[in-house]
Amino acid sequence: MKKFGARLYSILPGKEDVWKTWCEELQTTHAEAARQTLRDEGASIEGFVAFWIDGKMFTLGFAEGELLVADQNKELNRLHREKKMACLGTPMDVESLYILKADEEKI
Repeated sequence: MKKFGARLYSILPGKEDVWKTWCEELQTTHAEAARQTLRDEGASIEGFVAFWIDGKMFTLGFAEGELLVADQNKELNRLHREKKMACLGTPMDVESLYILKADEEKI
C-alpha cells in the first residue's frame, strides 16, 4: 500500500555542512546504490529539503511508497543512518494537510 511519510529535524550545531555534503553524495557518488535501496524499500521517491528559521537550519525528509524498513546489512543504509544520527536532532512528526498528485489516486 502506498503511503507518504515526512519528518522534520533540526540540524545539530556545526553539522550543517556535513549533512549538506552527505545529501549531495547520495544523489551523485552513491546515486545508483541509493536508487536500488529505494526500490528495495518500495519507495518511489525520497528526499530532504533544508530551510532556516532565525539562522538555525532544519531539514524535512519525505518519502512515498510502501516505505519498508531499510536493510541495515547494506553499507549505504548503515552510512545513511550514521550520518542522520551524527547530524540530525530528534525527529519531529509532521501532519500531512494535503497531498495531491495530478495523475494518481489519493496516497
